[in-house]
Amino acid sequence: MNPQFHYPKHLQGTAAPYLEAIASTQGRVPTTFQYQISTAIRRKHCNPPIWTDTHFHNFQITLHLQAVRGVSAMYGIDMIEVEMLLKAWAEALPEVVNEHPLCIGGTTEDLCLYFARIELDPHIQLLRVDVAETPERITSLPILQTTSLN
Repeated sequence: MNPQFHYPKHLQGTAAPYLEAIASTQGRVPTTFQYQISTAIRRKHCNPPIWTDTHFHNFQITLHLQAVRGVSAMYGIDMIEVEMLLKAWAEALPEVVNEHPLCIGGTTEDLCLYFARIELDPHIQLLRVDVAETPERITSLPILQTTSLN
């Protein structure tokens, strides 16, 4: 999957072309923006040793991000590119999420930790990961500068 599919061909594969896209910078200052990017996947899970029967959920995953829009940049992040990356990470999970080595327990906590490892451009800061197995039940992982995910 090419997360830069929406760029003209000559810009595909380049490093964040939107960061230097504005010619007129008059009156602009670097500004910090926050973003939310979400996707949903239908997968099975179970929570052994308490519940061992696999069952489906439509998991909703949301990344809370922050980036600075520089004076010459169009925007702080390319939300379409990050959305495509998030979808690819979601689709990489097996039908039963417990079969992924980072999600053996099948919990929403495991899924938060999995998505917290997403490989974003260095100028994008991941603030929080939310995983919901239903709209009424959401697990959040705040990402602190000292959080170790290894």
